[in-house]
Amino acid sequence: MFPYASAKAGLVGLTRSMALEVGPRGVRVNAVSPGYIETDLLAEYFEQEQPDVRREAESKHILGRLGTPEQVASVVAFLLSDAAGFVTGADWAVDGGVSARFA
Repeated sequence: MFPYASAKAGLVGLTRSMALEVGPRGVRVNAVSPGYIETDLLAEYFEQEQPDVRREAESKHILGRLGTPEQVASVVAFLLSDAAGFVTGADWAVDGGVSARFA
């Protein structure tokens, strides 16, 4: 898992650095980090694995279920809106709490 963790840390660092760089010009930069999201790609992965792999993935989420693309899109829409006008340099976890297990 170290390549994934390294890449994610790099993206979070890039987000913060870009926010520092372009913030003075009024540009906001944020990251969205989804957990397991109900997509065709994930469904295909689960179909190739043992039946308990999906249950195991769901059990890692504090909410006990997978997210939907619409839930991720809602967070992105918020971040693009004026309501998030004072939000920059942040990483928004849209992961049903799975990242809390690794904190």
